[in-house]
Amino acid sequence: MAPPELFTVVTRAALAAGAHDWDELASCYAPEVTARTPRGDADGHAAVVALIRARHEPFADVVNDLVLTVGTDELVVVEWTWRGRQVHPVTLPDGSTVDPTDAVVVTSGISVVEGADGRIRALRQYWSDNGLAAQLAG
Repeated sequence: MAPPELFTVVTRAALAAGAHDWDELASCYAPEVTARTPRGDADGHAAVVALIRARHEPFADVVNDLVLTVGTDELVVVEWTWRGRQVHPVTLPDGSTVDPTDAVVVTSGISVVEGADGRIRALRQYWSDNGLAAQLAG
């Protein structure tokens, strides 16, 4: 059985973010998309892409492993593991900055994604930045 169309779009978005392909990432979102994440909330196409870009840009060699937990063409729940190598400064949730370490960090979480017309229209993500901060601190 083929995965739901929305999961295919979510996979495209994850690959685009990991590759820092911001135009491809933008093509995955509806103009009115909303995002709610531990790193902040965003409303609208440009704001959501900027939010995701800010999280991914400090890292190279990003890999997103996605597992479809529940899915239809309108709603998917995805468990994911994200890993990347820190090559630029990272601002942590407390406002402190970690200079590049070249460390590979791993974060796991869950995304609840709503879609329509082959695009993502709502994104809710859940993860803990505490593990990321600890990994960057060495």
